[in-house]
Amino acid sequence: MAHILTAVIGSGVLSLAWSVAQLGWVGGPAAMVFFAGVTAVQSTLIADCYISHDPERGVVRNRSYVDAVRLYLGTYGQPSIVDDLPFFLDGIFDEMIIDRSSV
Repeated sequence: MAHILTAVIGSGVLSLAWSVAQLGWVGGPAAMVFFAGVTAVQSTLIADCYISHDPERGVVRNRSYVDAVRLYLGTYGQPSIVDDLPFFLDGIFDEMIIDRSSV
């Protein structure tokens, strides 16, 4: 049963309570409040990118995150899959190590 639960939810979520408990009564809630603030700032920044005030085209509604990135950064030097591959593989290997250590 534990293996099914780990596969469905993920070991990162299951170890979150243990990680917060290791920080103690002061550090645990402080870390939760800190990351809640980071999440609030990030969501505000992403929401601000939905409608952009472009000096050349006026008010622009970005229908996707990619449209907002193209508006702010332009189309020159768009990242390709080769540029993102090391980060993708790093995430896969990290998750594999975490999963194997929790089994």
